[in-house]
Amino acid sequence: MKRPFKRQQKKKRHGPTFWDHEYSHASHLALSTNHSGDLEKFTRWISRRDRNDILASDASVLDVGCGNGRNLIFLSQTFGVSGHGFDISKTAVSQARTAARSLPLTFSTQSAADTLPVEDGSQSLVLDMMTSHFLNKKERESLRNEIYRVLKPGGFLFMKTFLGDGDLHTKRLLETEPAKELG
Repeated sequence: MKRPFKRQQKKKRHGPTFWDHEYSHASHLALSTNHSGDLEKFTRWISRRDRNDILASDASVLDVGCGNGRNLIFLSQTFGVSGHGFDISKTAVSQARTAARSLPLTFSTQSAADTLPVEDGSQSLVLDMMTSHFLNKKERESLRNEIYRVLKPGGFLFMKTFLGDGDLHTKRLLETEPAKELG
């Protein structure tokens, strides 16, 4: 007796496996090596407020979920800052290390939910650009506390994330791919 045809399901990737695949064979996201235009606008905003200390050559910047390092590299090349970036993807971190070879930047692989690898009050600026929304509520709270711990007094958090209010794409995503947590 012939067995009925059964379509094989694709193996779903999650977490580090998903991101490693995306950084080596992008199939879901359009990943770029160019810095974020929003970050560039933020640097102009900082300058207009005479807060050049945030991006001074002795300043340190932490990039939470740095991906291929593009934003931290931009800040280092443009303003001379040093910094540390981390990402859950080993592939992305490898790309960042290669691209930033001669810059005062370090990159490591870890989850944004883990303790941040920098000293208390040592960072002028922390970047969270499309990272924390991948965390659950407990992990986001932990990251928030860690960011507060590492920021210098008067330092800045530059955060870019999905906003559910009035965003039809986010609304559709939450409807079609609900998680265990509200929103």
